[in-house]
Amino acid sequence: MDSYMQYIDVFLKLLIGIAYAILVMKVSGKANLAPMAPLDQIQNYILGGIIGGVLYNPAITTLQFVVVMTIWAILSISLNLLRKHNIFVKRLIDGDIINVIKDGKITRKGVEKARLPIADLYLKLRLQGIQDIAHITSGQIEQNGSLVITTHESDTKYPMLLVVDKVIYKDNLERMGKDTSWVYEFIKEQGYASLDDIAAIEYFDGEYRIIAWNA
Repeated sequence: MDSYMQYIDVFLKLLIGIAYAILVMKVSGKANLAPMAPLDQIQNYILGGIIGGVLYNPAITTLQFVVVMTIWAILSISLNLLRKHNIFVKRLIDGDIINVIKDGKITRKGVEKARLPIADLYLKLRLQGIQDIAHITSGQIEQNGSLVITTHESDTKYPMLLVVDKVIYKDNLERMGKDTSWVYEFIKEQGYASLDDIAAIEYFDGEYRIIAWNA
């Protein structure tokens, strides 16, 4: 009977853990728990540690588990909302996009800031099928650690991102001969008050365009 109740206890705690994970995912506006930023990875580690530790420790009661999961949910949701609505918090938590390749040359400051060994950079290039670094016009380490590259061939296929979700891509602006002040002047000319009012600014097919939110 005791063994049977232990299984019921484990099942109940696991069910509670899944419910809280879904709650945080929905409230934060995520489609899944896949890490897109460093904070997402940290939250997943903590979630796994809490659930795993509780399941293997029957001394922790269901009520205690609910309290801990509630604290985790409040912190996770609060930080995610701050990241969405406060650009300074977003930069502090997620960091900036780092340019590591420019016009076929490796940017020393970029790889040092990203703490990316040159061997690892070449490995990332090979994984994307890039054999000649000279063909790359821009290579950037995104906030989730992935390498995004633009080549001479892809310049005409894909838009150049200048602003995404209030994050200004300064290196791309420099390539176009623009700076941060131009961004704010441009959005005002287009009838927008601030970066909060737009989703992105991109350069494509010879023109700058704003991607607005769909109300």
